[in-house]
Amino acid sequence: MEEKLQHFHLRRLLTGKLDELIATVALLFFLCSDAIDITIKTIIPSMGTVITVAESIFLFFLIIAYYTQYFVGGIRRKTRVWIIYSIAILFIVISVFAHPEYSGWFNHERYGILNTFSQLTAGFYALLIFGMVTDKQRIISCLIYSNRFNFAFYVVQFVRAMQRGYWVGYSSSGELSRMSYSLVFGYNVAICAIIGIVLFLLNKKYIDLGIFIVSVVMILLQGSRGALLCIVLAIALIEIYKWKALKHVSSKKYYAVLITLTITIIALVLGWSVINRIMIKALSALHINSRSINMLLEGSLADENGRDRIRAVSINMIRDGGVFGYGFYGDRFVIGQRWSYGYPHNLLLEVLIQFGVPLGSIILIIFVWSIVRMGLSITDTSWQFLFVVLLSSNAKLLLSDSFWYYWPFWAFLAVICNWRQQEMRRKLSFQLAGRQWI
Repeated sequence: MEEKLQHFHLRRLLTGKLDELIATVALLFFLCSDAIDITIKTIIPSMGTVITVAESIFLFFLIIAYYTQYFVGGIRRKTRVWIIYSIAILFIVISVFAHPEYSGWFNHERYGILNTFSQLTAGFYALLIFGMVTDKQRIISCLIYSNRFNFAFYVVQFVRAMQRGYWVGYSSSGELSRMSYSLVFGYNVAICAIIGIVLFLLNKKYIDLGIFIVSVVMILLQGSRGALLCIVLAIALIEIYKWKALKHVSSKKYYAVLITLTITIIALVLGWSVINRIMIKALSALHINSRSINMLLEGSLADENGRDRIRAVSINMIRDGGVFGYGFYGDRFVIGQRWSYGYPHNLLLEVLIQFGVPLGSIILIIFVWSIVRMGLSITDTSWQFLFVVLLSSNAKLLLSDSFWYYWPFWAFLAVICNWRQQEMRRKLSFQLAGRQWI
């Protein structure tokens, strides 16, 4: 990976064929939608509902315009996102009819189906929006420009929170309360830091290094320290790819380092609660000031706010879930009785609870195998950039959030599908070219 990462300048990004332009505008708007939404609602608070509806309508017309070109205009680029969506929607519909007892969660004020899926800016639709942009250079360019816009927005959020002295968020009991740090803010800024540091390591531009440094400082002061794990993973992965590109590095060394890194990260994630307690005892024995200890207690890497207890409940649910599991939002129905958010804060547990062990295991094996296959196969810097940024961002799902809501998860699925299709076309072209020589 000795070559620099290539991306479009903004003027070129906003030109091209009509379908490319529509898809690009949709992706840029989608990536910046949270910052745009909060900014406008802060300036005009009385227009909150109107703004939310207007954003979805704007994206809806862009999507309709694109797929009109797709079906009527004869766009040759194919996408598999509809297969994934069909499976997801069918699973949700079956669960709604099979589990009427979940109606309280299906209609939940914050996490209900309507609130989660009615807005086209929701994370679930990242698969659709990213699937519209098949040119990897355009996706990278959209990520870079939206990252700078979002970074500026997060700096403003950070300054306002520092001036105010607290964040307003939902506690584990579901009540709005003042908090000393923001879990959501930390992980949002982590994406800015990841894109910044990966760009710097590839292109050596100091604006990207500046974004990374400021982002890490904001996370340490006002965010959740779990976000730092995502950043460490991104740096490790991109450095491994750069190391692999060196001619003197053997494949055996490369795979040995990659396997060691994977095992280390998994061990850190799964055993962090134990490591965290050891660190706190060590700091106390060394008479380190209480503020440092409180930082670990309040915002540790794994944000261990009842995670051990949630994990224990989740494991029991998997054992008792039977062949078909609990269905969509089945975890919410049980876990939500004790914790307001309802999900287990772990992708693996969430999939196994909802889909059951047989089907859930198949889904996870396919997902992990797709990641491994792409990760080991790609040699192009652009694909490596997308892979590192999205995979490291998804490390959050081992510690927090739900995959149903998180846009990098659905974006990663779109990128994997896009890469796989382009690889199949490349191999087919190579085979056809070979036959012509015979």
